[in-house]
Amino acid sequence: MASGHDVILQSMNSMNLDKKLSLFNILDHDILEYFLDFLTGLELYIFRQVSKAGLSMVDEYTGRHFTTDRVFSPFFTPEQTIDLRKIQAKFSVVVSGSAAVQFFDRVKYRHSDLDLYVDLEAMRPLASFIESAGYVFKNNVSQNPSLKTALAVLSDRNLPGYFGAHPAYNNPGIREVFSFEKELSPGGETRHVQMIVSKGPVMAAIFEFHSTVVMNIITYQNAIALFPVTSFHRYETLIAAPENEKIRREAGLEKYASRGWKVIRLARSGVSRRHAELQNGVSRRVGDRQCWTIPLPPVDGFPKSALDPLCLNSWTTSQARTQERDLVAQMQFLGMAASQWVPQSLTGSEEHRIIWTSVIHRHFGYNRMDTEAIQRDFVHESDLLDVIEGPEQST
Repeated sequence: MASGHDVILQSMNSMNLDKKLSLFNILDHDILEYFLDFLTGLELYIFRQVSKAGLSMVDEYTGRHFTTDRVFSPFFTPEQTIDLRKIQAKFSVVVSGSAAVQFFDRVKYRHSDLDLYVDLEAMRPLASFIESAGYVFKNNVSQNPSLKTALAVLSDRNLPGYFGAHPAYNNPGIREVFSFEKELSPGGETRHVQMIVSKGPVMAAIFEFHSTVVMNIITYQNAIALFPVTSFHRYETLIAAPENEKIRREAGLEKYASRGWKVIRLARSGVSRRHAELQNGVSRRVGDRQCWTIPLPPVDGFPKSALDPLCLNSWTTSQARTQERDLVAQMQFLGMAASQWVPQSLTGSEEHRIIWTSVIHRHFGYNRMDTEAIQRDFVHESDLLDVIEGPEQST
């Protein structure tokens, strides 16, 4: 028996474009909502280009469904969500993992955690906020039971073990993981929030994930899927992270296979033409034309800047072999994409130069006082003459 979605599509196949658009104008709101729910992100984008009516329908639908409330409401009240987004704006806190997958796929997973990625400088204000929202710190065997002490210990960058993979995640980009729990009612359901502290750039840690389906981010300014056609149209995920142990990698792959994704492996010749966003050796940047970028509304008093700082990060996909000799993709983090993507508004005066230096420090792991290294690697006056006003935005 055909589904309601199939019946709608079958009835539209014999109509010309004008009649199809007229049909959507008179469709019951619930039926239209049902139809759009079945479209992938790419299909929504195509439908949006058909006409002004299609654009209006998709924009209205996007405004209702692709919201930060869908991400944060299971964990925080509306007032707390606003406070968290302010912290995102101040300290470039990034949401990733399954929460970002649910955002782009418009689904909810039972018992899913909220993973918040931060650098060392941002961990104290974020941890303080999480505690103020009623969550309790649950230390692991290597952490001090006192959150204040555990944070103080971690802030010493010279500790042994600063290099190497985090034991729980086996991710060389992760410095430490702080877990928080909150009981919604005595003996009832428990919510889990994880603050994941990166060793350097947050994106470097994200590129060490087990496969491409979870390589998505939600910042204060945008939600960005790095491989949208592969992840949310074809529902495929390419195995990555060759340095990870096979057991841990396979556990993550099995989880997403059970959720409907087809796990694909890298062929000796690389990926096929149908996976253009994963082409071997092609340099890409966060927020480029191949990303699915959804702008998010600002919070009052915290206007959006000319450029999302995470869009300064770039990477390339290459081939690598695991210890088991499996051929997998490796996302090589490159740092800043290129000087021409630096917004001129960040470099036009001494005040802006200070802001720019702070951005470099936060996202590329430089010591704040190491101005000579920053200027040597990033701030060349000849490059700054040819800048543009930020990256392209795509739907």
